[in-house]
Amino acid sequence: MRFLPGNTSTPSRRKRLVTVVLALLVTLIWAIIANYGLDVATWAVGGANPWVNPWLAKPIVLNVLVVWLAILLVLAVTGRLWLTLGITGLITLSLAVIHLTKLRLRNDPLVPSDTAFLAQPDFLVERVGKSRVVMAVVGMVFIVLMSWLVGRVVSRWLPHIATGMTSKPKWALRLGRLVVAGVSLALLLSAGNFNDPGNPWKAAYDATGLRWRTWDQRVNYLRNGFVAGVLYNTHVEAMKQPPGYTKANLEAIAAKYTAMAQEQNRGRKGSLDNVNVVTVL
Repeated sequence: MRFLPGNTSTPSRRKRLVTVVLALLVTLIWAIIANYGLDVATWAVGGANPWVNPWLAKPIVLNVLVVWLAILLVLAVTGRLWLTLGITGLITLSLAVIHLTKLRLRNDPLVPSDTAFLAQPDFLVERVGKSRVVMAVVGMVFIVLMSWLVGRVVSRWLPHIATGMTSKPKWALRLGRLVVAGVSLALLLSAGNFNDPGNPWKAAYDATGLRWRTWDQRVNYLRNGFVAGVLYNTHVEAMKQPPGYTKANLEAIAAKYTAMAQEQNRGRKGSLDNVNVVTVL
């Protein structure tokens, strides 16, 4: 006897259509919840701010759309709704906790460049604490198992749309999943180049009338939402290399001013040999 066996009967065409529509509706609602959870992580630090409401962020529709595309991508890859909800819920919860922790430690939001810290796991464990890391891992396993279990239970009434399909319809379903995955991935990759000149996502966000807070990213996240803040902090195209910008020329400039400094410092008292702190204003 299998544990919580799914429904193996062949669903009707109408039931398959209802399942697809419900899956899209559930993923959209899940995207709204996930986006709200990420925004609340920003909003929660320092207490409630009466002038900030996650639901009133001008680009909220675009923020939800980005999250929904990510969820659809995972759904297209896995082909399992409840597993998708578990995976994306786990990712959302992890991002929210990391974002909240960073805000509390440094009063600075989570940005894409923070992925560099993944190469320093010892540092991260030291900052967060081993007990919290263990609890996080246990929580992750629990969420995935629960999503699988719920999926098994629900499948007794709403079986997988591929159940009972012949070979040809199954290939059509796989092609449809491939198309959804390709379109979602292409749109997300475009969003990842948010700061490139002429980027359509940036144009769409600007069209909402939002105001980018370049001077304070925490305020930027508060007023425009977590997703908008993350996109705003993606990579920026570097300036074009000026003429004569070569290693040899820079070494020549450094040698020139080193000689000038040595000449000016001749006979002076004091030393900079032990100075190792540089202040950049």
